Amino acid sequence: MKRRLIDVERKPDKNTLLLLHFDDNYHEEIENINASVYNGSNLSFLPGKFGKCLNDISKNNTGGVVSVEKTVLLDYNNVISLDFWYSRINGASTDDNTSVRLGGSSISGRNSQFAINMNYQGYITLLVDTGNLSGWRIINTGITFPSGDFHHFYLNWNKSNIKFFINGLLKYDSNITLNKKGGKYTNIILNQGSKIDEFRLSDIIRWEQNFTPPTKPY
Repeated sequence: MKRRLIDVERKPDKNTLLLLHFDDNYHEEIENINASVYNGSNLSFLPGKFGKCLNDISKNNTGGVVSVEKTVLLDYNNVISLDFWYSRINGASTDDNTSVRLGGSSISGRNSQFAINMNYQGYITLLVDTGNLSGWRIINTGITFPSGDFHHFYLNWNKSNIKFFINGLLKYDSNITLNKKGGKYTNIILNQGSKIDEFRLSDIIRWEQNFTPPTKPY
């Protein structure tokens, strides 16, 4: 457990709202709670970008959902940013998505304020709630990303503008309005043998322009 020995001296900064390392557990660092795992999930911990990561072991469309219920609602009228390391399986053959959904109303993640969908073929779409946590406006970003282990995803929005970076390079920049505060749940939905590591939500813009991705755990 070399990573955790190093992390004894490291603490999340004051702008971190939610942090999951996935080092053989579902511990959320900021509120010192454990994430919930949806019934029927096929998930495990494997070597990740740093230490361990969360992995869908089904390698099909029967993966799993991890959900964190926060005591404070995310306020989309302010600044929020999201970053994590992501890896998808090569050669997946069924059309199902891995998704990160924010501001959800339940552990299932079906009704959420905002989502990033990562298709098995590498296409990325953004899903924005239409106003009542009951429907999506689907935005095709035109982004595809390479296969292989662990790419850094970073997304920020500043009231009405969204920027999306992959491996530190700006890939999408657009004005998108989020209508209201969402629910209390942050949901990570893994499918197709995908993996995720170092999942963080923040209340600041960490990068505005192209940057070098982090080289250490958050």
